[in-house]
Amino acid sequence: MPPSARERLREDIVSTTVLVTGGAGLIGSHIVDLLLERGYRVKVLDNLEPTTHPNGRPAWVPAEVEFIQGDVRNLDDWRRSLRGVEWVFHQAAYGGFAPEISKMTEVNTSGTARMFEAIRTDGLNISKIVVASSQAVYGEGSYTCPRHGTFHPGLRPLAQLEQGLWEVRCPECGTEASSVPIAEHVCPDVTGVYSITKYSQERMAIALGKEFGIPAVALRYALTYGPRQSLFNPYTGICSIFSMRILNGLPR
Repeated sequence: MPPSARERLREDIVSTTVLVTGGAGLIGSHIVDLLLERGYRVKVLDNLEPTTHPNGRPAWVPAEVEFIQGDVRNLDDWRRSLRGVEWVFHQAAYGGFAPEISKMTEVNTSGTARMFEAIRTDGLNISKIVVASSQAVYGEGSYTCPRHGTFHPGLRPLAQLEQGLWEVRCPECGTEASSVPIAEHVCPDVTGVYSITKYSQERMAIALGKEFGIPAVALRYALTYGPRQSLFNPYTGICSIFSMRILNGLPR
C-alpha cells in the first residue's frame, strides 16, 4: 500500500534538519522547542554572549540538539553549522543599547553576509531562511493627533526630553499624541546603529535570497519578552526590570 500524505509529510519532517542561530536565547530557544515538538532535527549556533548568558549554556537547551558554540562573524563556524541543513532561523544578534558600534555592525550585518557567503562557498541547498529583524527600523513609529490625524514623527527633541516630557507630540499643534499600529506601507526610518544594522540585515537577506534562489523573509519583531528572557542584559531585560521595580514600589 502506498504511503499516505500524512506519512510522507512525517518522513519529510524527520529528514529535515533546521539551524537556529541564537538558539539559546529568548526567541531562538522557543523556536527550537517547537521544531523538536514537530519532529525536526535541530542544530543550534550560539556564542553564549556573556552579557546574556553569564553562566554559560542554559539548562533549557535540549540535549538532543546539535549545539555548536560559535560566532556568526566566523565563516568557518557558519560552514560547520550549515552542513546538512535545509532551513535556517537566523535569530542571533547583538542588540539594543550596547555601545559597541563596530561589534553590533559586525554581528548583525556582516554576520548575515557570512551566512550567505558560506552557502555560496559550499554550494549548499538551503530551502528557506527566516531572519529576525526589528520594529526599530520604523524609528518612533506611528502616532495620531485628534486634530491633525496620523503622522510619523522624528526623534523627540532634546529640549522636550530635558523637561521630562517623554511622550511624542503633534508637530502641528504640540498636543500629546497617541501611538497607533504601524501600517505595512510605512517606510522605514532608521535612526540609530541598531536599527541601521537590522534594516541592512533584512535587505541583504531578501536581496541575496533572490539572487541565490532561496525564499527569505525578515520578521520585524516588536518588544519581545517572556520566559527565558535574560535579566543580565539591559536591553532584553527591560520589561522584567521595570516590572520588578513597580512591584517593589521603587522609582522607575
